[in-house]
Amino acid sequence: MSPAAANALIGWQPVSSRIMTARFNSKGRKVSIIQCYAQLTMQMKRQRKHSTTHCKQ
Repeated sequence: MSPAAANALIGWQPVSSRIMTARFNSKGRKVSIIQCYAQLTMQMKRQRKHSTTHCKQ
């Protein structure tokens, strides 16, 4: 985390093993960030690659 972001961090809280929230001071307001983690299986990665390739054609 950059020094500016560390100074702006008000606090963070884990909601579960895959979700966390963080609050930051921003210019004139407070910002809440929700971070979610979802592990992709190999099948999902192949489907995502296929759909991306299909869209480029």
